Amino acid sequence: MDNHKFQESGHLPYAQLIVNPVAGAGRTAKKWPHIMSLLRSIGFHFEHDFTEAPGHARELARLAAKKGCE
Repeated sequence: MDNHKFQESGHLPYAQLIVNPVAGAGRTAKKWPHIMSLLRSIGFHFEHDFTEAPGHARELARLAAKKGCE
């Protein structure tokens, strides 16, 4: 994330998050609603996708890059 852009605008950038719901023995999926709420409460604008299988994160990242995400 480019902190300089954040400092100039005072707004957090938009992001596409890739979330592995089985990470941490499944704790990520359980905690995701709270994490999402915290991120939004500080002004972080994002969409998210959950990975569904090994290697899926690469495909999601490729799709996000095609949409213009850095």
